[in-house]
Amino acid sequence: MRPTNKIILASLSMAAVLITLYVANVIMTPSWSFEITTDKPVYNLGENVQITVTLKNKGYVSHSFTAAVDNPVLVSIEYVNPSNPTVKYQVWYTPYHESETTFTVSPNQPLTRTCIWNQTDIQGWQFWNTTYKAGTYYIEAFIPKKEEGFPSESNHALFLAWVYINVTAT
Repeated sequence: MRPTNKIILASLSMAAVLITLYVANVIMTPSWSFEITTDKPVYNLGENVQITVTLKNKGYVSHSFTAAVDNPVLVSIEYVNPSNPTVKYQVWYTPYHESETTFTVSPNQPLTRTCIWNQTDIQGWQFWNTTYKAGTYYIEAFIPKKEEGFPSESNHALFLAWVYINVTAT
């Protein structure tokens, strides 16, 4: 075999290896979408709010993750202070159990969780199960990392999404 042919053959072999590695990387790399939606953007005071959280595997193979809780999605609702929108007061959250749990999601399949907030406050004993008030609410959903311990803060999240809703007085 002539030296030129050996160089061409070696170059083609190297290109084939690089293409194979690239394709394998694309196929094996996780690709996720995570979103939170409500059944509508505006509610009357006291009306149930349906919250749906969806984690979708947009990749080509099944992928797994380990969360710090068994659900694995946590939802937190905060009342937005109308005079200072950067200040929020937590009024509700989904119940959870700390338990490292591994979840596997197949390609193009969603992991969906739905919860209902009946617009009551569960944070302080003085407000327990009392209807909150009209205004803007920040709804945050997240899947807490297993490594972070107590999963009460969204800055310890594997995935995070949020939405705002408005509650009007009737």
